[in-house]
Amino acid sequence: VSVNADATRIAFSINEPNSANDNTRVDRTFVAELAAWPTVTRLEGVTDPVFMGSELLVRSGDRLTVLNANLDNQGDLGVPVADRFGSASPSSDGRYVAYERNEQIWVLDRTTSQTWEATSAVLRKFAPAFSPDGTQLAFLSNGLGERGFDLWVAELRPGADGVPAIGEPERMTVDM
Repeated sequence: VSVNADATRIAFSINEPNSANDNTRVDRTFVAELAAWPTVTRLEGVTDPVFMGSELLVRSGDRLTVLNANLDNQGDLGVPVADRFGSASPSSDGRYVAYERNEQIWVLDRTTSQTWEATSAVLRKFAPAFSPDGTQLAFLSNGLGERGFDLWVAELRPGADGVPAIGEPERMTVDM
């Protein structure tokens, strides 16, 4: 579920049967206009909606796509992404999109189309999320043993060539 910044729209996705007589399933995203309730738009074949200002970031198969305020397709962002919920997250200004690829976190700069690996190690990393002010990148990892998942946070700072420098991730999970 995603709510836009001025709380006038809400978007959510479901995976449901294609029809009553069919065993296939289909991804659908619904966008509700709260000021004009019950106006709801159904989008076929896309899932995991996240608002980026007036735009909507969605996953279509293994690709990230941007829809404008009218929900018109603005194109594929050109990066592959993991096929699971929470596999991509935009920064609050929409310039950067963190996404999963090959069990690592990558970042796309939408203004330059430049991508870079934000995490590097043998540990599996997933579910990236930017802090509201865009200065930190959080993600999950299950690479420290049988304990389950750990939350990690890395600082983002301005870097050379417009690529943010990413600090050493800090494990936030507390052992009990």
